[in-house]
Amino acid sequence: MTVESALRLPSLHEPYATAINEAAGYILERFAPVGIVACGSVLRGHGHASSDLDLYVIHLEPWRQRVQKFFHGVPAEIFVNPPETIRGYFVDEGKAGRPITAHMLSSGVVIWQTDPVLDVLRTEAKEYFQQQPNKSEDALVMARYMAATAVEDAFDIRHQDPANAMLILEQAMGLMIQHAFLSANQNLPRLKETVDNLANVDPALSVLARRFYTSTEPAARFDIAEAFARHVIDATGFFEWETKK
Repeated sequence: MTVESALRLPSLHEPYATAINEAAGYILERFAPVGIVACGSVLRGHGHASSDLDLYVIHLEPWRQRVQKFFHGVPAEIFVNPPETIRGYFVDEGKAGRPITAHMLSSGVVIWQTDPVLDVLRTEAKEYFQQQPNKSEDALVMARYMAATAVEDAFDIRHQDPANAMLILEQAMGLMIQHAFLSANQNLPRLKETVDNLANVDPALSVLARRFYTSTEPAARFDIAEAFARHVIDATGFFEWETKK
């Protein structure tokens, strides 16, 4: 059986069909994979003109590497890792509430496999992806504090340095959105789905976030951020708290 016939390439429209074939050939020539999983929006049928290919490569060598390369004009991100490194990602990303690797391996399409370790990893990935972040009370209070501090900093300089104030305010919104998910014991969604998925936490938050990010009026954005802060972290600046001994 030839290498080409052993590949199980998904049916994709051009230019992705040619791109994934070229990418797979490149990976097989350069690395010694025991598994290749194709992931991303293109594989899920939600690709756009600028969408890339994500290819997760499992090998048994004790090193990891990331490669970004064009194939047939399509950008591709290639992640090369041994099993134990992948398991470390499962744990660390799960604690952060952002199980990226678990999502890629559990939802992707296997296009090459020569070792059952890939099946084991995909089973583990599904288990990790279904787990909730379960942040501790101290961790949630610290996240709340960081968000409230950013809100306060933005309001402090909104008149003397509007540009920098807006930069900080946008960072504060990002921190508050993360807190909204984690305090609801939900994993952080993909960035492209964040505003929509906020509705799963609280529909009002999704509406406020959409208004904030589409508004072109600085005063309106500050008002929206303040309302968001009062709703999510119940603070717009300093609040009393202390860590446990």
